[in-house]
Amino acid sequence: MFLTVLALSLILGKTDIMGVKNELPLIILIGVVAGIAYFSFLYGIHIGPVSLVSTIRSLSFIIAVVGGILFFHESLTTTKLFAVILGAISLILLVL
Repeated sequence: MFLTVLALSLILGKTDIMGVKNELPLIILIGVVAGIAYFSFLYGIHIGPVSLVSTIRSLSFIIAVVGGILFFHESLTTTKLFAVILGAISLILLVL
């Protein structure tokens, strides 16, 4: 859906895409990084056990929590802390 909106906006000559002005380079960069992440996941499945690779991939929320705390000064609630601890424990148990 987003690609359709982007394509129509570019065809019609609109520079304001969904409230964001002139952010086409950032949109392209996000697409490239998402593609690299997808192929990295597929490569990980190819060389490693699927149970471990998919668990590591699904724990990406830990990176989001840490990034939110470091860069956006979000508060670390008990719920977030509990989720991060459970995610770390699950990863440790899978590796063992």
